[in-house]
Amino acid sequence: MRQVKICCLVADEEVDAAVAAGAQIVGVVSSAAPRTPRVTDDTALRLLGRVPHGVSAVVLTPLTDADALLARHGDQPWHGVQLVAATPIEALRALRRARPRWRLLQAVHMRGEASLARAEAVAPWVDDLVLDSGDSGAGRFGGTGVVHDWSLSRRLRDALPDTRLWLAGGLSAANVAAAIRAVAPDGVDVCSGVRRNGRLSDTALARFMAQVAAAG
Repeated sequence: MRQVKICCLVADEEVDAAVAAGAQIVGVVSSAAPRTPRVTDDTALRLLGRVPHGVSAVVLTPLTDADALLARHGDQPWHGVQLVAATPIEALRALRRARPRWRLLQAVHMRGEASLARAEAVAPWVDDLVLDSGDSGAGRFGGTGVVHDWSLSRRLRDALPDTRLWLAGGLSAANVAAAIRAVAPDGVDVCSGVRRNGRLSDTALARFMAQVAAAG
């Protein structure tokens, strides 16, 4: 079974449900990000403090300056940070030096050939690439509910066989099995696809996990 990352969590019961469902990573979105379900830093700290041993906790942030990111998140006990905007390689190097134990996940918004070159350039400096459907220029960093061209992600899978890839963007129980077969990612990342009326849906989550398991 592919690994599953469940993001955009905003309440204690959502964290508990994601862990109980079998997520390997849970994520909350920093209030620095626009639009997507987000929480204050204090709430993020409380939510991710509920995560048990064996499950990774990450905070998603649009900050791209290493000093600014460390000032805001550097003293908090995250297992990792997901950088949802294009982060300069110099900043990635600085983060790696400053927090060598952090798991660094870099989102790449799959919007054509340039995104492939960007992914290949940053891959050596991060632990994971998250292939998503956002648009940094428009301030949409994730949680869009939009599916991108999976053939682009498949090309990255083939080009970067040793890089840990997460597929994101518009995934739900209706399409996640097909997405796994098309791209062969190491894991899938879901936000809006398991939410209903602004909250994590137990039913949608159970269906999503069942389809991930069915894809093998």
